[in-house]
Amino acid sequence: MPVSRANGRSAGTSLVSAAQLPVALPWGRLEAEGPLWQRVPSRDEYGNLLADFRMLFPGLRRQGPERQLQTLRLVGGVLQRYQSWVVFADLNLRMNLLWVSIRARPGLTVEIPAAILQEVPEARLLAPYWRRNR
Repeated sequence: MPVSRANGRSAGTSLVSAAQLPVALPWGRLEAEGPLWQRVPSRDEYGNLLADFRMLFPGLRRQGPERQLQTLRLVGGVLQRYQSWVVFADLNLRMNLLWVSIRARPGLTVEIPAAILQEVPEARLLAPYWRRNR
């Protein structure tokens, strides 16, 4: 999993500073290091295609830093429970968008978001993203 290198700049929004990120959430990115389509892995270390899902967190960027951090911890807690399946996760606070890439397993692209919804009821699952075999 990629390690966070967030620098804590706010760029006009109320972002959680990098110093506030829990150590147990190495995927808790706050600022992009390039376009997401370039950073999201399409295959695991064995060459198998990954599955993805995306979730929106309406209004999260307008929330205070405490609420943002609480949401990040709740989502991180769920992803931690599925750590053997999660390969990549990126929470973009500017877009209120969580992108998660996982090892393919039937039903997992619904199971993990359902667990996140239990913790953060205002989250909304977008249609799962299916990759074409390349």
